[in-house]
Amino acid sequence: MAALAAAEQGLTVIVLERSGSLGGLAANGLGATDIGTRGATAGLFRRFTSRVLAHYRSRYGDDSQQVGDCSDGHHFEPSVAAQIFTAMLAEQPNITVLVRQQFDHEVSGAVEMNESRPIALTVTDCFYRCDV
Repeated sequence: MAALAAAEQGLTVIVLERSGSLGGLAANGLGATDIGTRGATAGLFRRFTSRVLAHYRSRYGDDSQQVGDCSDGHHFEPSVAAQIFTAMLAEQPNITVLVRQQFDHEVSGAVEMNESRPIALTVTDCFYRCDV
């Protein structure tokens, strides 16, 4: 979500995801939010929950058990969350996503700067070497 917010402000963003899947806890097993006051949510989170609800409506129909169970988009299958996160990121041309990559802050010279602006970044390939 931070990447989306930055891209919407016109910034160029690189997302490094050390595992093979995007979406953090929501896309990897935590399929329910515990927000009691639904009217208090807005912004990117509200866009996400709206897409969850739309997914279940289009797949199963407005009056389906699945639409009821998704609780206005606040309860979802992790695979649905992953699909939605991936789609939201893909819609932003200023975002590059690199999976199985991570930044290693301990590597000397891992970030090359031009004054106060980073111009190069060394990342580690996590396909074989990182604990996921």
